[in-house]
Amino acid sequence: MSRTIIIIILIILVIISGIELFFLFRDEKKVKNELSQINQKMQSLNEENQNLRAQIDYYSDPANLGKELKAKFNYRRPDEKMMIIVP
Repeated sequence: MSRTIIIIILIILVIISGIELFFLFRDEKKVKNELSQINQKMQSLNEENQNLRAQIDYYSDPANLGKELKAKFNYRRPDEKMMIIVP
């Protein structure tokens, strides 16, 4: 009789352990997916950061800043003349 009870208790413990392992593996898979998404976002943000740093370096040079002002906003210095040619 006591041997049957021990076997039943062991079977219940094995079933509970199996269920817990299932939930553990499911949660591990979810965490790995989240980590993958976070790594992709981090890589994207690092690339954006590098582009922004390159733009900061480019616009830090006064010659480049003046060139961009002239190209985008038709800026001119007081001693310069501007001609706009329309095709």
